[in-house]
Amino acid sequence: MTSHPRWKAFLWALIFLGMIAMGLLANRRPPPPSAHDPQNVIQLFRDGVPRELLVMLPLRAGDQLRLVGLAPSEMKPALFWIDPSGHCRELAPFGHRQVGGSVRQIDYPPMESMPCPAQPGWHIVLLAADPREQPTLAGVAAGWANQTLPPPPSKYLMMLFTRERVELLHPKGFPLPAVDVTQPLVDDLKRAIQRLSQQFAFVSGTIVPVK
Repeated sequence: MTSHPRWKAFLWALIFLGMIAMGLLANRRPPPPSAHDPQNVIQLFRDGVPRELLVMLPLRAGDQLRLVGLAPSEMKPALFWIDPSGHCRELAPFGHRQVGGSVRQIDYPPMESMPCPAQPGWHIVLLAADPREQPTLAGVAAGWANQTLPPPPSKYLMMLFTRERVELLHPKGFPLPAVDVTQPLVDDLKRAIQRLSQQFAFVSGTIVPVK
């Protein structure tokens, strides 16, 4: 049988180009994370083991938490915890590092975890940032205005929020409560977010039930 060196060379060239393309795809960096999308900032450790937060709700005494969130790198961030009575406290100091050209990752506590609060009801982790100055506890307390939310309509419900939207999450297999049940909760939350947004350019957070 007559050989075809040109065809063989062509096939080897295709194989070589395919290998290069696969290598470029494997080494391509994922797109940078967005700080403006709703984000869960709570990492859960139960019995010393990392757990998926949504499927392990509600939180309970003995749980350990780490808070990890994203904020625009050009802004000055601060982290806050708001309890069911509407009381605010600042979480500091926190660690931070660049994870993209325009995004900074915030970690609290740095290199360790914190105990879950024991008070039952909604607990809120708020990440706020502003290009002018770092948000203060006084500013957040004034914006939140001791807002208390209606009791959780489901112990499996959590919420994520930004300045623009509120997102309700439920584990698979558990339907979300009816809209007429959740709407008063969402409305109260949106009013508090609006007040905070008048002070800070960036507002993001996670709300979870504790039993």
